[in-house]
Amino acid sequence: MKMETWESIRARIIARDRGCSGRFLGGECSPILDVHHILPREEGGTDEDSNLMALCHTHHPMLESMRRAILRRRRWRTCPHEHRYAHAREACERRLNAA
Repeated sequence: MKMETWESIRARIIARDRGCSGRFLGGECSPILDVHHILPREEGGTDEDSNLMALCHTHHPMLESMRRAILRRRRWRTCPHEHRYAHAREACERRLNAA
C-alpha cells in the first residue's frame, strides 16, 4: 500500500474546502492557504480528511488562539482548601474557575 504524501493530502483538502474555511471568523482572507488539524497530532489527531480543514494565513492563527483560550477555560481547577461540606468546596471551585 502506497503512503500518501502530505503535499497530496494538502492539495485534496484545499480543493475540497474551496479555499479558506475560516471565513466565519470575519475579516479578509489571505491568499496563502494552510491545512489545519482540528485535533492536533500531538493530542492524538490524524491526517484523515475529517480532522483537516483549509485555513488562510489570516484565519489560521485566529482559530488556534480561540482553541487555546477554550482549552484554558475547560481545565477545571480543584480547590486546595479543606471544606467541611461538599457544597462549600463546590462553591469555592466555581469561584476559582470563574477567573
